[in-house]
Amino acid sequence: DYGDYFAWGETKTKKKFTEKNSLTYDKEEYDKPLPKSMDAAAVNWGGKWRMPTQEEFQELVDKCEREWKSIGKGKKKVNGYKFSCNGNSIFLPAAGYRYGSELDDAGSNGRYWSSSPIGEEPMEAFGLDFDASYCEAYGSGHRYVGHSIRPVLDE
Repeated sequence: DYGDYFAWGETKTKKKFTEKNSLTYDKEEYDKPLPKSMDAAAVNWGGKWRMPTQEEFQELVDKCEREWKSIGKGKKKVNGYKFSCNGNSIFLPAAGYRYGSELDDAGSNGRYWSSSPIGEEPMEAFGLDFDASYCEAYGSGHRYVGHSIRPVLDE
């Protein structure tokens, strides 16, 4: 299962992702790291869970080995990257993204939000973007598009 999709700075998923129904798109007051009240991981998982920062995504890309894999069987098979670092690993599905009411690129592309905005660009935020041939911590995600969230735990 790919899980839920969220617009950046929103804590509930929705059926349609547009500029008009976005809470943070093109709003300069949200050009700071997300507070816990707007962090989908913190609100939905609670405790010490939160969305990763852009620096943490960059560290994942720069310091971990990655392998494109398919896990599961039959119709439940899911493509994505297995990241391995320091004896630990994590699998991030290529869950695609939601634009309008459509699910695009599921199975071939993964897009994950960080909690980091692009300060000089109130329409965008940082995230992780990948497919089978590339993986990068990037800074061009329009905040209204539905991306996946991968919570991290502060211990």
